[in-house]
Amino acid sequence: MIEFWFWFQLWTYLAAGVVSLVMTIFSKHLHSVTLIAQMAVLAGLVLQLLLSSGLAIFGERAATSTLEFFGYLIVALMVSVGAIIWGLIDRENRWSNAVLALASFTIAVMIIRMQQLWTGVSPV
Repeated sequence: MIEFWFWFQLWTYLAAGVVSLVMTIFSKHLHSVTLIAQMAVLAGLVLQLLLSSGLAIFGERAATSTLEFFGYLIVALMVSVGAIIWGLIDRENRWSNAVLALASFTIAVMIIRMQQLWTGVSPV
């Protein structure tokens, strides 16, 4: 996992979570800003999958468990896609923003764990 990309992802996902949380308070339905923020999280995870796959193909391995690393990455992708689908289905309710906020914060924690798996040391 590339160090710069890890920090960029972490702060981006935390910012997406905060924006979604603020929109939960101030908006009465799904706000397009929260949906776009979650789609940015999804795009970042897809790029992480491509980068990590490329590194693994060229011989890089996680310090602890490469299989567990990719397991976390796939589950993070599933959480993001699930949150987007839930938000779109429940768009007339303010709590769809809360679902997207929770997904962003959950993925941020998963990114920290993925960095720990890849490097063998805790980044925070």
